[in-house]
Amino acid sequence: NNGFCNSEDLCQFESVEGCLIIDEEEEYMTCFETAETHVDSECLFCNPIFATGSWSGTVIRESFEKGLGWFYTVIDFINPPTASWTSSSERASSGEGSMYFGDPYHLTYQTPYQVKAEVISVPVQIPQGLDLKLSFQLWMETEELLGYDLLTVAIVLASGQHVDLWNSDEIGGTTDGMFIPINVALEHVDAQEVAIAFHFDSFDKLDNDYEGVYVDEIALTTGCCSTQGDDG
Repeated sequence: NNGFCNSEDLCQFESVEGCLIIDEEEEYMTCFETAETHVDSECLFCNPIFATGSWSGTVIRESFEKGLGWFYTVIDFINPPTASWTSSSERASSGEGSMYFGDPYHLTYQTPYQVKAEVISVPVQIPQGLDLKLSFQLWMETEELLGYDLLTVAIVLASGQHVDLWNSDEIGGTTDGMFIPINVALEHVDAQEVAIAFHFDSFDKLDNDYEGVYVDEIALTTGCCSTQGDDG
């Protein structure tokens, strides 16, 4: 890193975002820049959001035990936003919290209007060309009409472009009263920065008297494990 030393050998260095990782064999510490990969494993990288002192195979991980956590950007497309994305303790696949789409006071997304909103995670810098795995737990009760009351999951690139990965038509708009695991594989992601977006759109104001959507235990990972990783 850029720095300088004075005549008394006191040095100052410019602070940069990254990781300070201890080499267990050589017993020294090395600075690595954000998204820099492990010399022996391209799927372990420096991700200071989750691990400043070790290599990480995690891009984003959130269980909603403290509000919306890393999913702090909520965009409401319909005003006033009578149903939107919030944190909830009503249902959870584990722990006590989850992320909910609907009216948290009435536990439905029935309003006088169409409902439409999106929640986006913090963007994370990643090594370009990684294979990624997205997993989350989903509880869903909707109209069960294909093309309506649709939950769509996407990755968001640095340009703002959304790349759709999955939507709830694949499960018929319902999880039958339970949380179910959803898993999506992303091969060779040609991006240097990604975020995750969950988008719900009813497409109309009719037949929306259902509880809505709960999402929990979100993880976007490389699937890489190591004794120096944070998810081995």
